[in-house]
Amino acid sequence: SRLVLSRKKAQGVTIHKDGEVVASLEVHKIDRNAVTLAFVADADIKIDRNEIHAKKTKLTIHNISQAYTRGG
Repeated sequence: SRLVLSRKKAQGVTIHKDGEVVASLEVHKIDRNAVTLAFVADADIKIDRNEIHAKKTKLTIHNISQAYTRGG
């Protein structure tokens, strides 16, 4: 799935599958050049920045983005 949207401070998004919430994120802080996001998920759900995930899996950031764009 892919969702592109605008959010204001304290607004969020819920990520779910088969009626179960997988994770949620909230816009925590907005600065001139950066947005701070807060992610919440169960401990068994891993959350990484793309560049960290790429190092762990030996994928490129481009390949990670493409995988989600294609739906897996």
